[in-house]
Parts: sequence; structure tokens; C-alpha cells
Amino acid sequence: MTQFRTRRATVADRDALIAFNGDVLRYQDAAEPDAGIAAWTADLLDGRHPHVEPNDFCVVEDTRSGRIVSSLCLISQTWSYGGIAIGVGQPELVGTHPDYRGQGLVRRQFAVLHEWSVARGQQLQAIDGIPGFYHQFGYQMALALHGELSVDVASLQPTAGHTVRAATEADIAFIAPTADRARSRYLMAACRDTSVWRYELQGHGGCSRPCFVLAIIEAPDGSPVGFLVHAAKLSGTFITLIMYELIPSASWQAITPSVLQYLRATGAGYAATTAARCDRRRRVVARPAWTQGHRKRCSQLCRPRRRIVPGPPFLATALRLPFP
Repeated sequence: MTQFRTRRATVADRDALIAFNGDVLRYQDAAEPDAGIAAWTADLLDGRHPHVEPNDFCVVEDTRSGRIVSSLCLISQTWSYGGIAIGVGQPELVGTHPDYRGQGLVRRQFAVLHEWSVARGQQLQAIDGIPGFYHQFGYQMALALHGELSVDVASLQPTAGHTVRAATEADIAFIAPTADRARSRYLMAACRDTSVWRYELQGHGGCSRPCFVLAIIEAPDGSPVGFLVHAAKLSGTFITLIMYELIPSASWQAITPSVLQYLRATGAGYAATTAARCDRRRRVVARPAWTQGHRKRCSQLCRPRRRIVPGPPFLATALRLPFP
């Protein structure tokens, strides 16, 4: 009898998959399963994400025990390259139980996910990870991931004028078109409709790992002039800004000091709850699932009054073309 069976996940696999991913995808040498990964898996399986459902997960089970021993999922996205929309399939939550590694189970599932992606008419597959690792599955390093610009909070001066507040569901009608207009500045960016922005704002449950904060920038008269996406906790001593966009008529030079002050205060608040400290505000040049291209803008806005520290990319987005 064949020991392994590869199949689509079903609703009945929910609890087993949540436990499996939390256990297998924990940080190396962590004593406990990763609650953030488990919560993210639950988000996707429970239909919180508009483009993912249980049968977007591929699982390998040991037919002798019925246990799930390897799994990954395919998240459907739309990216923009030079203004042209392209369908993208993103493999995520890739993991195999330690007792079953080295038997080609991930390779088997990648072949299945690539077929799913082609069947959906997607022109590209993309995955984040260690540069070069996914070459064995047909991927090539294409985009640096998480290069950064950082600003010392000690160099920031008090400002007045614009304010930043938490976004609400009513703000999605402003965020979505503002982000759409901004894509024209970037060679590669994600295309998000209102359902995806709603997921980013409200769809992450509990301590879900890729959880972000959306905030609205308001002019003195209370009108919205831009928005931010930033991390919901510190990364070491950094607070990370992932996305920052303004309406065309707004002044980046005038508004950025207020944004930096907001990030400074928010980071200090995070630090107070974790017994850490926040000594830098970091602007990540984020994955294309957000946008690419803020490095030059941040350098121009913060020079010479604020020290900019460029950081090297330590991960990469690898791309695979499904057609020869």
C-alpha cells in the first residue's frame, strides 16, 4: 500500500491543519507551537480571506495513521507590472513534519499547486524565502525583500498639524482608490479590491501572524489625505512602516514629520507593553504583495535632518513562470 496520499484539504481538516502548522512552522528551537501561525491558518480556513478557502490547501497524509505530515496552500492574488494586471499564485505555509522530511513531499505538493495555478489562468507564481532555496522548484530570485530605511527617533522634532488615527471600515472607500492611484508610481505592486482591504483591516483573528495596523492621516480640517500600514508590534527595537500613501494634492514634505511622530509614539506604546524599547522607525521596502519603490522617496524626505540607515535585504521574493 502507498504510504502517502496527496489531496486537497477539506473543512474536516481544519483543526488538524491549524495544529499542524502551528507546530511545524514554529521558530527554530521554540519550545511551544507558533500561536500566530496557527491563528493565520485559522483565518484562511475559516474564509476570512476573500481568496482562500479550505480546498486551497494541499495536504499529504500518512495512510497508515491518517495524520497530516506535510502541507502548503495557494493564495490567489493580482499584481501590477508596469501597469498591466497579472494573475499570481503565492504558495504559503509550507511545512513538513520533521519525521517525514527528505522524502520529496514538498516537491510533490509544489507540482500540484503549480497545476492549480495554471488552471486558474495565473501567469506567475511567487514565494518569499531564503534567496535561492526555491530554485529547486523552478523559482528564480527576482525581488529583494525587506530592504529597509531606518530613522533614529531621537532625531525627530515635535510637529503639529496633521493627525493620524486608526482606520475604520468606512475608511476602506478612501484607502482602496488611494492605493490604486499610487500603483502607477511602481514597477510592481499588488492590486487590492475593497474585500482584500477589509480583510487586512478586520479579517485577522486574535494573534494572527501577518497582522497589520491601518491608519488614516487627516488634515487639520479632519479630511483624509493619506493612509499608513504598519506592524502591530515591535520587531526588536523597530516599528516597521509597510505602506504610506497620500492623495495627489497632499505634500509629502509637510505631512511626513507628523507621520514619523505618530510612529514614534506608537512604537513607544508597543514598547511599554512588552518591556522593550523603540529606538528606530523602520520603513521596509516591502514585498510586492504590498508595493515596491519607496526607498528613494523616503531618502529625499528625510535628508539631511534625519539619519537614514539603509539595511540589506535578507530575504527575497522568488518568481516562477509556469510556461516554457
